[in-house]
Amino acid sequence: MMWCSRATCKGAEPRTRRNVIFHSRIRDYGCEMLLNPLSARLALCAGLAAAASFFAPAPAPAQVLEDLIEVEVLPGWRTDEGRHMAGFRIRLAPGWKTYWRAPGDAGIPPHVDWTGSENLSGAAFHWPVPEVSWPSGTRTIGYSDQVTLPVELALEDPAAPARMTGRLQLGICEDICVPVELRFDATLPAEPGPRSPDIVAALIDRPMTAEEAGAEVIDCRFEETDIGMIIGVQITLPGDMQSENMVIET
Repeated sequence: MMWCSRATCKGAEPRTRRNVIFHSRIRDYGCEMLLNPLSARLALCAGLAAAASFFAPAPAPAQVLEDLIEVEVLPGWRTDEGRHMAGFRIRLAPGWKTYWRAPGDAGIPPHVDWTGSENLSGAAFHWPVPEVSWPSGTRTIGYSDQVTLPVELALEDPAAPARMTGRLQLGICEDICVPVELRFDATLPAEPGPRSPDIVAALIDRPMTAEEAGAEVIDCRFEETDIGMIIGVQITLPGDMQSENMVIET
């Protein structure tokens, strides 16, 4: 068993990892597990440190951002269930990265403000497997170069077109970190169309469920201290998994 404090995991040493992730979500003082399909080695633990101090106090000028990041809406297609599968394709300048839904010891996850959208009643992201890195001794979880984030949209009227508009907020980092807010606006046609290969590939590159990976939670323990909550997780993994990364998302 490994005991994870707010920002450390006893027995875990920082090191560069392959694009593998083990994901544990806290649900009513229990654990729900997801693992990625590139299962390799035994789990480590994610920090839960606040990240605000790592970011600049104000967004960079628009011209600077154009050189660092580009975001494109992929209109996608209507699903058989009457929803719409779209996506954000994010391209970053060489050496820059952005963050996963649980960013690690430092960073902020993407956030979308859907104000102005039409014929939309809900949205759910499908997160591709992220990369794990250790800049300056802190663990971060995210994406470099380019990533497509599929988003499944619930519609008020599945037979009508929809408008996907609003603001995408995220953090990007190289040697410094910059908060970014980018506006987007796209029409989503009601007619069936071809499936985007980028969205399909991102949907396939997903974490495995605990059942798929053959993993089992043996024990989850929680201890409140004066510096925060200590979370202990004991799991069993198949013999061919030797050193996975583990993320605790509260």
